Amino acid sequence: AKPNIVLYWCDVDNAVKTAVKELIPTSTHGIQFEVKRGILFITLPSGRKLAYIKPRIGDNQFGGESVTYEGTGTAKRWDRLESYGPKFVEN
Repeated sequence: AKPNIVLYWCDVDNAVKTAVKELIPTSTHGIQFEVKRGILFITLPSGRKLAYIKPRIGDNQFGGESVTYEGTGTAKRWDRLESYGPKFVEN
């Protein structure tokens, strides 16, 4: 990926993690992140909101931090899912 895209992914990843860890609203590149009543809300520049249930910081398979949340997993049952900067941007 181009360096500007990688930087964008990192900025989003850092903003999401800060919002989840510190429970404060953050923003980057016109995208807003806020945790309210156990739900991470991501407000896109268009105004559309995405919601992630019960977000928290966890360890990923590489030993780094990632944001996890509750959602429907591959087995079509409620599960804890993992996300990170590029995956949040893809949504």
